[in-house]
Amino acid sequence: MDRVKHIAIIGANREGLSLLPILLQDKTLKIEMIADNNKNALLFKLDELGYRLAEPLYIRLTSNPEDIKGIENLDIIINASEDLHLQAFLQQSEFGNVEKLSPLSAKLIWGLKEERLQLKEEGADGHAALLSSLREVVDAIRLTSDRKELLSLILRLAVESTRAEKGSLMLLDKDGKCLKVEIAEGMEEEIAKKIKVPLGTGISGRVAQDGKPLLISGKASEEEFQHLRGSGVKSALCVPLIVNETIIGVINVNSAESTHAFTQDDLAFLTRLAGLASEVMLRSKEYEDMKLDTAKFSAWKNMDVILRAGKPLVKKLSEICIELSRFIDGFVCSIYVFNEDTQMMHLKASTLTDAKAAGPLAFHKGKGIDGWAANAGKTVILTEKEPEADEPKKVYLSIPLIKGDRPIGIISGQVVSQKGLLPHQESFLKEIAIPITEAVNNHQEQEKQFLRSNKMIAADETGLEIISITDPEKLPNIIATAAAAIIGAEGSTLRIRNDGTQKYHLRSGHGLDDEKMRAAFLPAEKDILHEVIKTRKAVIKDFPKETNPLIVSLISYPLKREGKVIGVLTLFNKVAPGVFYPERFTKTDMDVLGRFMIYVERALLHTMLQEEEKAKTQELLDGILIGKEFLERRAEEEIGRAKRFGKRFVLMIIHIPNLSSYSQEGGKTKNLITNILDALKKKVRNFDVVAKLDNERLAVLFLESDEGAIRLVSKLCGAAKEGELFDKTLFKEEIGIRYGYAIFPDDGDTFEALLKKAGPRVEVKVSGDGDKWI
Repeated sequence: MDRVKHIAIIGANREGLSLLPILLQDKTLKIEMIADNNKNALLFKLDELGYRLAEPLYIRLTSNPEDIKGIENLDIIINASEDLHLQAFLQQSEFGNVEKLSPLSAKLIWGLKEERLQLKEEGADGHAALLSSLREVVDAIRLTSDRKELLSLILRLAVESTRAEKGSLMLLDKDGKCLKVEIAEGMEEEIAKKIKVPLGTGISGRVAQDGKPLLISGKASEEEFQHLRGSGVKSALCVPLIVNETIIGVINVNSAESTHAFTQDDLAFLTRLAGLASEVMLRSKEYEDMKLDTAKFSAWKNMDVILRAGKPLVKKLSEICIELSRFIDGFVCSIYVFNEDTQMMHLKASTLTDAKAAGPLAFHKGKGIDGWAANAGKTVILTEKEPEADEPKKVYLSIPLIKGDRPIGIISGQVVSQKGLLPHQESFLKEIAIPITEAVNNHQEQEKQFLRSNKMIAADETGLEIISITDPEKLPNIIATAAAAIIGAEGSTLRIRNDGTQKYHLRSGHGLDDEKMRAAFLPAEKDILHEVIKTRKAVIKDFPKETNPLIVSLISYPLKREGKVIGVLTLFNKVAPGVFYPERFTKTDMDVLGRFMIYVERALLHTMLQEEEKAKTQELLDGILIGKEFLERRAEEEIGRAKRFGKRFVLMIIHIPNLSSYSQEGGKTKNLITNILDALKKKVRNFDVVAKLDNERLAVLFLESDEGAIRLVSKLCGAAKEGELFDKTLFKEEIGIRYGYAIFPDDGDTFEALLKKAGPRVEVKVSGDGDKWI
């Protein structure tokens, strides 16, 4: 008599409790316990079904599943519960050797067993009746995604119906080169998992290759069936599993010690049973495909909603990572975005950690597996070859986001789960990478345009302010600091060429307080400075970390005047907002800096012209503005010479009575005198003499001149009347200028006489609004 098997039922629902009549009729079974978290619900359901458990049955009812662990020699647990906690509870090590069945399997196993016994008593063909009953079951049930349960039942029926000792259902791997055990009966699970049979080798390999059923009675030939060598197999049956005219595996049953030899009827039965198994697998695949299509459609829909939402890119990518981790069990997802300035992949979102809290995580394109995938534009998926029997599958994947031939980013992740990365999940990741790429690329383009526009506006606004600065000492510092702020550089230098030399002296430096930074920057600046001066064009130069660890990138722009380079502005190490390490300068940075340099050149030209004018004025003052004593000596010399040679000369006096009142008004006096002297210099000759008599009077000696001098005086007076002697905008109030002249010897033959005779007699008045009269 067969050993009695001890059974526990978990779950007080109709499906589980309706098994009681079938199980109680089988004398080889003993129901030890019925467990449900809600004992009252269990009692109510039993009453509803009309069941009364007699005391002699000794069936214990409990609301504590832990009580199941106390059952001695427990063989089978029928799990009718949908409670996730109970599912996890059954995975504990205490139940490792306990067979777990669903209500469906239990009903098929013991229900069909009872039907076979009845058919046997009636003398009917047991195999045909069994197949007919199994066909009804297969047609009636709704296949779940887990096909193993029904296939296990079919294999068990195959072993029992043919009175075999062992059996297995083997499937070809995805390469179609090797058979692996999917389900086994009568052998240990650990051994079954290690069995691999190459196509064409042994009994199962031969059947999988030829597609023909095989029956062996008697010990198999060692030469013909190598994998059975030493196994002691006496009889064996093997039939192919065929789906849509394609061989996908085999069903094996065999006996070693039994005196029973398989027959052609057994082979025919097993062949038909294999047909049912193939149909189960096909229907399961169709159902699985439908489920996968539904899951993919749902995931696509969710992704579309996320990508279309008006949220920041980082928020979108974070939600995408979460959605992908839901779609793929055990998936830890991270998304990196490529930065053209740094040439690095920057972490933007991850389910592994908070990307913001983690700080700036990045890697160079081309470095490591992710870097290689991004650089090559190829997907990398690494799967653990042979995981241990009790361990989950491990997968590492890297899917590049590519736009044309440009890297945009990368989806990087790890999968640790019992199923690993399934084919439909892999294809989905590759498909979803396309819209993610578009979203990231569009965001980057918009961000670039936005930043460019903002920087251009900043360049214009700052440039207009710079143009208004007239202080030549402050201007260089403001230019260097403003340029670095607009572009986002760590520091800058401004060098201006000294007049008459080829040396470009440092007029301002920003961000160079650190000695090490100066030591790294100055040699690099020297090289780029020579290139800019030589080409007269802006230059960007990047430096490898190996050659210059502190300087990453330089951008230098020439300052020009009349086509010649008069200065060079150099910026170093661009630092973008939110980034803590330097980046490369880009063409956009060069365009923005070029816009700013237009204003810089105007501002510098304005101050240079001012400085040149001051120098010119000082030179004029130094060259012709002499005192009264010298003028008197020079006049006495000229009187003596004129007497000896009968020559004539003219002394002219220019008097500005209110000139001293302007002395406190920001240099207006100096400007007025300078303008008058400048006008005089244009009217007088090189050998004529101009002198300052006092704070309000100027004197001019027109040597060796009579009528010509009179014409010069007339022109000078005309210049005064026309306002050419000074800039009228310097003074808001009315200005009076008097002038007069004396001719030697007609108006006197001594300096004092001439000076007295030349006293101003004509006055020109000019006001700030431009009115003038004599």
